[in-house]
Amino acid sequence: MITDGLWDVYDDCHMGSFAELCAETLGIDRAEQVRSTLGGRALALSAACPHKIDAQRTRIDEEWHL
Repeated sequence: MITDGLWDVYDDCHMGSFAELCAETLGIDRAEQVRSTLGGRALALSAACPHKIDAQRTRIDEEWHL
């Protein structure tokens, strides 16, 4: 049983199967998949750099009451 949370409840299939189907249908080989994954990871890591996050922060001085 797969318990990684990537089960598609609508089609009753693991989402990895859809990735393989798309790759096969579109002619995307494993090397291209890896390059895409690494590129996406690099973008995510660069976006998470503290100096970039700090530049997007805005200080709110008002008190908020719930």
